[in-house]
Amino acid sequence: MVIAGLFFGVLLALGLGSLYVAVTVRDRSASWFVGFVGALIVHGLVLAGHGNDYLVLATEILSFVTFLGFTRSFLQTRSAAPAWDRALLAAFAVIVIGDVARHAFSASQILTVGAFVARLAAVAITIGAGITRARAGYQPARFFVLAFVPAVIGNWGFAENGMGFGAMAECLILSFGLLDRMRILDRERLKAQAELARTAQRNTELKTLATRDPLTGIDNRLAFFEKFEDEIEYARRTGLLIGVLYIDLDDFKVVNDRYGHRVGDILLQIFSRRLKNAVRPSDTVARLGGDEFAVLANGLGDAGILDSVKINVEHILDTPIVVDGALVTVGMSIGTAIYPRDGEEADALIESADRRMYHAKHAGAQAPAGEG
Repeated sequence: MVIAGLFFGVLLALGLGSLYVAVTVRDRSASWFVGFVGALIVHGLVLAGHGNDYLVLATEILSFVTFLGFTRSFLQTRSAAPAWDRALLAAFAVIVIGDVARHAFSASQILTVGAFVARLAAVAITIGAGITRARAGYQPARFFVLAFVPAVIGNWGFAENGMGFGAMAECLILSFGLLDRMRILDRERLKAQAELARTAQRNTELKTLATRDPLTGIDNRLAFFEKFEDEIEYARRTGLLIGVLYIDLDDFKVVNDRYGHRVGDILLQIFSRRLKNAVRPSDTVARLGGDEFAVLANGLGDAGILDSVKINVEHILDTPIVVDGALVTVGMSIGTAIYPRDGEEADALIESADRRMYHAKHAGAQAPAGEG
């Protein structure tokens, strides 16, 4: 009675512990293990005189089926060792068929011997699958193989009350295997999360490289036109206006020729920062290429707002730009366009602003001659 109580108590504790793991972690192997332990408990109760031969057969088959499910899930044979997986399915199918036949024809000595041989073959195949997975580097499989030592000793009667102690020891060792499996899965999960984080960071960096001007850090042409298209769609729905400033630096080539490209690059960086600070926070500033910049002023209630933005931009060169102690002097020409007055597509609006910018540049170049 004490041994029986110990048997059921240990199995119940292991089953409840594994049930907690199965519910919290949602691990299929733990769920199968709970089923296997539960089947062993029910089978033990039936053998203790709480059921007839049919219940003995049913609970015995249930224990075989749940242990098969646990073995395949725990050792991952379906994906990692498909040949062993097929062998396991065949072996346990033979066991179930043999047990049914043995109970149906209890007087048949041949069936009894056949069922015994089938169990031996199933044990050999199961241990073989465990050894194969352990040799492949799957560490929890070591516990699986080790668990068969007390199970084999107990089932074949090499010790008194060996079957009960063998089952307890087997389940205890398998529970250690489950814990080891949880540790490995948790490590793999953390590794996968870290890899996902690195991938997301790389994607962000690649997107930044694809949409940012590498010299100035502001939007490039690609990002500018993508935002432009989005703002046009929004303006069509809301009826708001969109303003565009097309800016070209005057005499920038002279700066490069006189001071070198390094000074020219610093000039572009300083100009970009000032331009960004001169517009509204919601406006988009972009370098379209070379010394050409653009401002996208979105959500305008009237065209006068764009004029205010333009005035702010015109004053950003009032403060002299000094690079390496040298006073670098440039001017700028600005062209404007308003959606939908000057066009309803991004290309048309940029073309209109670009054309007005060149008119302004040409007028500025001709002004000194006219004054002379």
